[in-house]
Amino acid sequence: MRPISRRQPSSSRTLLRCSLTDRRWPAVIDALADVAAGADLVTGLEFRGTMVVAATAARLDIGVLAIRKSGKLPLSVLSEDYIME
Repeated sequence: MRPISRRQPSSSRTLLRCSLTDRRWPAVIDALADVAAGADLVTGLEFRGTMVVAATAARLDIGVLAIRKSGKLPLSVLSEDYIME
């Protein structure tokens, strides 16, 4: 029989779990807000990244740019096509 291996949680899952259950979440958002201070908007990649930067943007009262794969956002969006070199 093959041993059962447990996958290590990704850092984004760990961060998301922290946001839902940990009292340190405000400190995480404060630290990210310090890094983004002076920005006009913050960018989040995929769903988990967007959740983190949305909280950061709310703290700074700035905009959020969500970057998602095609077809993942429910509304009409601006998009840019590109060809990889």
